[in-house]
Amino acid sequence: MAIATSSKTGGQDYKFVDAPPDRLVCNICHLPSRDPYLTTCCGHVFCKSCLDDSKKAIAVSNVCPVCREEEFVAYINKQADREIRSFHVMCTNKERGCEWQGELNDINNHLGNNDGCQFEDVKCSNECGKLLQR
Repeated sequence: MAIATSSKTGGQDYKFVDAPPDRLVCNICHLPSRDPYLTTCCGHVFCKSCLDDSKKAIAVSNVCPVCREEEFVAYINKQADREIRSFHVMCTNKERGCEWQGELNDINNHLGNNDGCQFEDVKCSNECGKLLQR
């Protein structure tokens, strides 16, 4: 079982039911790629945010982080994105008792709507600022 991230940068930090194949894992953060980009020089996959951060960190901003090719081109890999989003993940509240498993593409629906995950923390309806289990 692979563990990935739910933040908006870096890879997918969810708990995957089955580990995604290495070809879909970012070569920088080592998680299933979020907004995957494919390089034309060595064919490796990167998260868009990881690739952007790598370009900022390197003095020569357009060097491939893996093969060190200068002036490489990276483009959006929509096929990889569709494939990653189709993998099954566990609810982020599994440790709290939620048994839900579904496609990564559906996790926001499971967590976000009013009749969603019963183990999700929500803000108190009295606007006191407390987080309570739904």
